[in-house]
Amino acid sequence: MTSRAEIQIVRSVDELERLAPEWARLSARHQTPLLDPDWFACAAAAFHRDTDLRIVTVRTNGALTAIAPMTVGKIHRHLVLIGTPVLHEPSGWIYADLAALQTLAKAVAGVGDVVVLDRLDANSRLGETLSRSLRWQAVTVTRQTSRSYVVATNRPWETYLATLSARTRKKLAGVEDKAAREFGEVRFVRMDPTPDQAQVALELLVRIEADGWKGRQGSSLSARPELLHFFRTYLVRAASQGRMRLSVLWFGDVMAAAEIGVEAYGRMWGLKLAYDERFSKYAPAVQLVHGSIAASAHAGLEAYEFLGSAEPWQLRWRPSAKDYQLAAVYPLSGRAMAAAMLDAKSYLSKRLQRRVSPDAVVA
Repeated sequence: MTSRAEIQIVRSVDELERLAPEWARLSARHQTPLLDPDWFACAAAAFHRDTDLRIVTVRTNGALTAIAPMTVGKIHRHLVLIGTPVLHEPSGWIYADLAALQTLAKAVAGVGDVVVLDRLDANSRLGETLSRSLRWQAVTVTRQTSRSYVVATNRPWETYLATLSARTRKKLAGVEDKAAREFGEVRFVRMDPTPDQAQVALELLVRIEADGWKGRQGSSLSARPELLHFFRTYLVRAASQGRMRLSVLWFGDVMAAAEIGVEAYGRMWGLKLAYDERFSKYAPAVQLVHGSIAASAHAGLEAYEFLGSAEPWQLRWRPSAKDYQLAAVYPLSGRAMAAAMLDAKSYLSKRLQRRVSPDAVVA
């Protein structure tokens, strides 16, 4: 039987929500919550107008087989991935197989705008498929962009600990002992909040963050209402599905640091971390992350995922790197080629400057 592909463009959050059950079944193939419908629905509602949404879908013989969650960006009005300009997290398209992806690539190119896809999994077939499928319709440029780190936790904890440097183990034990002597028992607690508790947990983290360096720089969640709205709605959804995790480091009866994350697809994904700067000399953020990695191992999870861009301080846990790329697609038109020249001087060069070069291991 000949396959029949149908292309549709979703232009509202309400339409996206109606697709959610089918979308979730399709995105589960990719094993990351960052491609699930809840992530994009909350990002679309927080950061974009319905009139800018361009969610391109492919149905093959009636079944949903590919999705490009795109929107018209505020900078240069290119088509970009929903939420990525603000969240800067790994993202991409969702597809069942290579044939569906090829159909989707041609459909998105047919929208007629420049397409910029940031932080695509470098091991996925998306960048290569864009180049091959559109070679007579568009020019596709790909570049490496910022990577992230992941710590494997699918082995005995003591075996993993032995892989850390002696200096790291000594430093972790030292700051914990010092905090315990001065404040009382140092405890790491991981909780599974209800939706109501998710709101309280977020407000706690917001207050801690606002009192620190992000508050002084004006980059804390309390100073970014759209981003706060995203986390508030997304975490309620994650909590209602039993996915949200709140990890807290206590020095005696004082909260020294807190982390909000999501447990999904056998992994812990760290979303936000904040610590009380009064306790900086006891390295509360480092102690908390170490506790979170340990809790992931003890829970039998496959890995702990550092989200955001890779940073040198994360190297102390001997992570492996996950590489990403930026792909820009320029249709063969005078306007698009002019945009390519402009981007080469401004937009793409600035995005590529976000790369973080891994330094030597930090103990």
